[in-house]
Amino acid sequence: MNEELRDEARKRIKAKRGFWNLILVFAIITVIVNVIWFLSGTGYYWPMWPMLGFIIAIFFTGLNTYGPGNRPISDAEIDREMRKLKGE
Repeated sequence: MNEELRDEARKRIKAKRGFWNLILVFAIITVIVNVIWFLSGTGYYWPMWPMLGFIIAIFFTGLNTYGPGNRPISDAEIDREMRKLKGE
């Protein structure tokens, strides 16, 4: 049981680090595309498209990392689901 808990904690820490690394990459890419946009003449604001894609990815990654579905599965939940499958 203790080893399972340790593995779950390791998995959560890895997910949280991945989420914050994604935020860092977003910030760096945002700066780069905005500099390119500015240096190429400030016409149509095309950087919004890669930024929008990143924001969507960040939203779903954050939801997966910190959202309600990220809690550990308890033995009681497993037992309840098994009873449902048996038709009890």
